[in-house]
Amino acid sequence: MFDETAGYYISEQTVKPLYMQPMQNLMERILDLNIDLRFTPNLYPLREAILNSSITDFGIHRFENAKAT
Repeated sequence: MFDETAGYYISEQTVKPLYMQPMQNLMERILDLNIDLRFTPNLYPLREAILNSSITDFGIHRFENAKAT
């Protein structure tokens, strides 16, 4: 278990998938499930708001790849 809050697991061994299934129209599929999909040009305000809130369990992995605008 890498991150219990986010549910990430890391294998120490190479894992081969049993099969692969290509998926099309991913945004449409997400919206069909009534999932709120949002885009933001800058993740820094969101990260700062979380860090300054009462939320204690959250993950924002690979944030070092986010560009500050």
